[in-house]
Amino acid sequence: MVLVSVRLWQSIQSARSSLSNVRSFMKGGTVSDKRVAFDFAVQFSNGGGLQGQGFRLDIDVDTISDDDLAAYLISDLRLLMVGKIDILNKQIIEEQHKRKSGPENAAGLLPPDVGLVDLSHTIENGMVTYKGLPAPIVCDHISHLQSRANYAPGTEFQIGRIDMVANTGTYIDTPYHRYPGGTDLSTTPLPNMAHIPGVVVRATGIERRAIDWTNFAAIDVSRRAVLVNTGLGSPLAHGPVL
Repeated sequence: MVLVSVRLWQSIQSARSSLSNVRSFMKGGTVSDKRVAFDFAVQFSNGGGLQGQGFRLDIDVDTISDDDLAAYLISDLRLLMVGKIDILNKQIIEEQHKRKSGPENAAGLLPPDVGLVDLSHTIENGMVTYKGLPAPIVCDHISHLQSRANYAPGTEFQIGRIDMVANTGTYIDTPYHRYPGGTDLSTTPLPNMAHIPGVVVRATGIERRAIDWTNFAAIDVSRRAVLVNTGLGSPLAHGPVL
């Protein structure tokens, strides 16, 4: 499992934008009842697919883009691990709505008695935590034995030394990691990163490396910590890296 970083920020933002539009389509409005009729073909990222012909969904607008309709369909059917979705033969029809949407989910704070789960791996000297980046160096700056020469008998101490790149192990990518004008860790509010509701997105068995917005479209990720389970997290020292 890995925490979603800014490498996925653009994909998640795209999904959030689409889902925001989807929610506006699902709310009651003042316009005449309209529905969208369409065919679709879904390819799942772990193999298999799903097709539909003459499928209909309620909308409260005069038109809807293919991307927004795809996000709407994924959210409505709660599809997971969607790799690709094609919208075909789309048309807007006047027809009475078949259902009403429920209240939107509101993200709240965790109860005070909920504990924290540490997902970190122990970083060891020479461990490759990300292919292509240098492995960390964990060693003594001054060992107990070396310190004895500088102090009275019976007095000794150790000072450790760690050399590693910032993207090592479990870390946080701030917007600055991706965007030159983005905020860095020193200006990112702590409440944005701790004691917020979490959701797990399971992306195991994906046949390609990219994790696209379609993997998130069925889940409300707004104001939540998103944990992506890729199935590549064990063990770091001897197997695949995160």
